[in-house]
Amino acid sequence: MNEDGEKFEQELEKERTDAAWKRVLAAQHACMTGAGYAVEKDPKTGSPKNVRNGLDMAMVEHGAVVALLIKKGVFTRLEYAEALADATETEKARYEKFLSDNYGVNITLA
Repeated sequence: MNEDGEKFEQELEKERTDAAWKRVLAAQHACMTGAGYAVEKDPKTGSPKNVRNGLDMAMVEHGAVVALLIKKGVFTRLEYAEALADATETEKARYEKFLSDNYGVNITLA
C-alpha cells in the first residue's frame, strides 16, 4: 500500500473509532439515567458509597487491562471501541426492559 493509501486507512480507522466512542458515551449516559430510576424504584439496589467505590476500582482495573492488551497487539483501539459500544448498548436495553416492566410503560433511554 502506498503512503496515500495508508493515510486514508488511518483516517478511516480514526473516524470509525470516534463513531464507536460516540455510541459508547450515548449508551453510558442512558445507562446512568436508567440506574438512577432503578434506585428510585428500589433503593435497596445499593448505597452511593459502595456503588462509587466498586465502580472506581472496576474502571481502574479495566483501563489497565485494555491498555496492556492494545499495547501487546491483541486488539486495536477500534476493535475495543466497537465491542464496548455493543456491550454498553446491550446494558442500555437491559435498563429499558427493567424500567418498562417496573413502571408499566415503554421506556426508551437516550
